[in-house]
Amino acid sequence: MSRMNIVRALALILFFFSVIFFAFSPSEVIFNSPDENANAVYAWQFADQSMFAVPSAFDQDWNVLVHPRSTLVVFDRIVPVSFAGLSILAGLVASILGNWSVVLVTPMLALLAIIAWRQSIFKLFDNERLADLAALFLMIHPAFWHYTGRTMMHNVGFVSLLIIGFYLFTCRPFDKYWHKNWNLDEIFAGLSLGLALAFRSSEALWVLGIVSALFIWKRTQIGWKRVVVFGALVLLTLLPFLALNDAMYGEPWLTGYTAESQILPLPTLQVPQGALSLSNGQGELEGVAVSSIDEPLSGVLGVLFPFGIHEMNILRNVWDYGFVLYPWMTGLSMLGLIFVFKKKEYRPWLIVTLGLSIWLAFVYGSWSFSDNPDASVLTIANSYARYWLPLFVLASIFAAVAVDRVASVIEKRRLPYASSTAWVIALIVILFSARMVIWGTDGFIQTHQNLESFIEKKNVVLEHTPEDSIIVVDMADKYLFPERNVVTPLRDSYIYAYIPEMVDSTEVFYLGITLPKEDIAHLEDVEFEGDDVTVIEVVQLGDETLYQFTKN
Repeated sequence: MSRMNIVRALALILFFFSVIFFAFSPSEVIFNSPDENANAVYAWQFADQSMFAVPSAFDQDWNVLVHPRSTLVVFDRIVPVSFAGLSILAGLVASILGNWSVVLVTPMLALLAIIAWRQSIFKLFDNERLADLAALFLMIHPAFWHYTGRTMMHNVGFVSLLIIGFYLFTCRPFDKYWHKNWNLDEIFAGLSLGLALAFRSSEALWVLGIVSALFIWKRTQIGWKRVVVFGALVLLTLLPFLALNDAMYGEPWLTGYTAESQILPLPTLQVPQGALSLSNGQGELEGVAVSSIDEPLSGVLGVLFPFGIHEMNILRNVWDYGFVLYPWMTGLSMLGLIFVFKKKEYRPWLIVTLGLSIWLAFVYGSWSFSDNPDASVLTIANSYARYWLPLFVLASIFAAVAVDRVASVIEKRRLPYASSTAWVIALIVILFSARMVIWGTDGFIQTHQNLESFIEKKNVVLEHTPEDSIIVVDMADKYLFPERNVVTPLRDSYIYAYIPEMVDSTEVFYLGITLPKEDIAHLEDVEFEGDDVTVIEVVQLGDETLYQFTKN
């Protein structure tokens, strides 16, 4: 093995273990967000019981309220809001290796994608250093690195499968060892694209648009047979997921996002007075999306731009999450764009990058939301970073071009150590990215500490609550479900109204920020007026407290 191959292997190993070691607790597989937990729960459900739904525990009208975030109740089953692809693939792996192995799926896909990206760039541009740099800048881009560590989020898996499919179709590795009439490269490329769309079906429009445009552009070189085989495998891969959607939501074209507006409405309710008035002053809850759709678009535009078009939101979000958050990466990419702007061989990449940038900026930039309790914090954990991952993949090419060109200019001057210029720049970029991803706000170290605290709280809560109880939570659903039935959040008119009925059926608790005496009095005297419900403290867990709702 050459020295460079050893360096490449070490880089991949360090990347993999940085994700596994820092982002997860060794004592229990637990997750830092409701999306991740839901995807993992359904993966385990699929692995253990060959089912992709969790049966509801109760049959009363208020049963539609008993589910964690990132799920909903349909047909008396708790089903995912998110797409099924990651959970199905992780479930298949878990059925072979055990439930712990779900955390390996995204890192392994990311590793394969990095290798495939390097090979693809080398195939297209015949420049080994450019290929190595492009793969490196993909691997260490803070968004890609961070969300590889959030292993049960499907964004890195989605872009990884796209890259793998592109590599298979472009480089055709199987053609070297198998008879070309078998079309194994097209078969596995179609499988990869189909899985990518199962991971994030919401991206199907632009993905299929780009793929179709490339096929039309290169139709004479590709040939109809390759296109037919590829397209057939995409459809065959998606068919089981369409059947799964039909079983879960009632129609094959529905997903958890679109089905939510079509399920049976909540029970008829006279909204109680004083709803939503508790005053603990803790700000927005984790993961709350604050939509800015004041005037939703209608017709085709409403389908293309579900969050509307809000110019100031777009400019602000693109600036914050495209430039300000990781300027060392974006700056290199912009410099690379300048270098190749008039280069014919880069024209397709420029067109795709520009078009996709405008599309994703308008679609996701128009939305206002925060994944952090403090909405003012500019953090990589906010969803814009993961929604724009496809752009960061493309940007890695131009960042590599910038470093390669700068290094080439310096090398021509024959200065001491000039041959190391590219890798010195790369090392500086690595250090900046590592500082954000490992030690920064919402970085791996903070995530690891969060997970350890969740495990401690979970053990205490499980010890003090019976298995068939209901726990009303603000954020703890991400580590209490499915061991306990959960309802979220407390500050909701329906929750207040139906807690007395829930108490009649089972034991009901609340876990959240410790409430002042006046808030407890407000609950008992206003929200539960006439229902004879009292709030009893059970146990304190740091700045949170577990309470029980009881009737005298």
